[in-house]
Amino acid sequence: MVAVACKSAPGLGTSASGCGVEAYLGFDETLAWVTGTNQSQQFGKACTIGLQQMLLSNATVDQAADAMRNEFDQIVRDFKYGPGKTDPNAQLAFLWASWDKAHICLKGNPSAKL
Repeated sequence: MVAVACKSAPGLGTSASGCGVEAYLGFDETLAWVTGTNQSQQFGKACTIGLQQMLLSNATVDQAADAMRNEFDQIVRDFKYGPGKTDPNAQLAFLWASWDKAHICLKGNPSAKL
């Protein structure tokens, strides 16, 4: 099960694991991001890249979580050192990307696939 939803891990993730779902990938806290910049679409990509990898590349849940973490790391680099560094919300953007990355939650079998 993959959930792109704020704070879904404590409730949905735990319940799903108890009902026979092999693995859950989602977030255990509120997601935060910036909008209105050329780089802002990166947040949506970071939140969904794991599901894309699982569907298109037969990735495991653990590989999907790693892909998400890597995308959030890229956002940090872009807003801290790259094209987003001149954005008025650059500091918030890289802090929020770090926050979102820290709250990716995997429950169950990390080797599970769709």
